[in-house]
Amino acid sequence: MDLGNRNPPLQQFSHSLREYKKHWIMGCRQLAYFFCLTKAYDVFNHRVLLDKLYSYGVRENINSWFKSYLTDRKKFVEINQSIHINSKQHKYISSCKVLKCGAPQGSFLGPFPFLIYEYVNDLPLNVEDAHLVLFVDYINLLIIERDENILQHKVNEVMKKLEY
Repeated sequence: MDLGNRNPPLQQFSHSLREYKKHWIMGCRQLAYFFCLTKAYDVFNHRVLLDKLYSYGVRENINSWFKSYLTDRKKFVEINQSIHINSKQHKYISSCKVLKCGAPQGSFLGPFPFLIYEYVNDLPLNVEDAHLVLFVDYINLLIIERDENILQHKVNEVMKKLEY
């Protein structure tokens, strides 16, 4: 049974391994990074998303709508606790905080800005010295070079570009 055809992360990982093996056989030095951006949903920058939408032609009313959807959203935490000994209920509510980054959660549209942020990903356009495989909140990065000094230079350049 071939799980790779029905499991995109496995398929992407399998592709990365084939690339690694091919270049290893050719005698190249390689460096692989595997990133899991599990908190990306909570931390993406609103300004970067709005700028990205603008650069792809989403302007005026639609861009303003996204800005209003993301601006001045508030969040809080509510915990209901039952104490079994005396059957008392306690409710704890935090103070409200303004969301400065991330997607508003608990709404129908909550995942939408994150999906745009991730799937309209211009990272491959900005990183020329590496093979990139992107899937949701996973990034596989493979840097290949015969010369160790050039490999180190490429690693440094790629890491600078990933900081943004």
